[in-house]
Amino acid sequence: MSIFNNIFGKNNNVDNYIQYYDKALSGIQCKSLIDCFESSEAFQVPGGHYHGSEKLIAPEVKESTEIYISPEFGEDKVWGPCLKPVLIALSDSMKKYVKRYSLYDGEDLDNLRGAAGLDGISQWGMEPNFNFQRFKPNQGYKKWHCETSNVESSPRVLVWMIYLNDVPDGGTDFLNNDTMEAIEGRLVIWPPYWTHFHKSQVSKKTTKYILTGWFRYL
Repeated sequence: MSIFNNIFGKNNNVDNYIQYYDKALSGIQCKSLIDCFESSEAFQVPGGHYHGSEKLIAPEVKESTEIYISPEFGEDKVWGPCLKPVLIALSDSMKKYVKRYSLYDGEDLDNLRGAAGLDGISQWGMEPNFNFQRFKPNQGYKKWHCETSNVESSPRVLVWMIYLNDVPDGGTDFLNNDTMEAIEGRLVIWPPYWTHFHKSQVSKKTTKYILTGWFRYL
């Protein structure tokens, strides 16, 4: 058991620095996001994986359709209202995650900076761009990977993902943990390093929609 479990107790929401927060988005909010995706075909591109800074399209590794969400989407009259709850959910969940994995000097957790853990490292924040991904049946990120695997991605501190629909056979397999179930509105946060290799659990019958992005050093 880690020191953080000793302090806060074992969490039913998994551990090994993997946490999930159910109903971070409502069913209506998830469906609105999916509708935005499906009605924005002009922004959709084939999903790929990166070798350094080079994007590679290789369906045997990763097969998906994606929209890269930039800050400009938040200003759009359709996308903006759909994305606002995502940013609120990320802020609320990240506060819980940081408090769980920070060790503080003193009793006032709101005012004292962490002596160790996430609240004790250099300033970091959310990457402004993130991915909206659709995996049709038999598609997925099929190979083991982590989110910090080269110099370009090394500033990343944490990964986040939100499942936008229930996919009973299409969660996420973690190499050193159990499979994370894909449940509508569930937000998952975990470290991006080699300690947390993962891959898609490829559904044979259900299309899966997710949002995923990162927090990094500023």
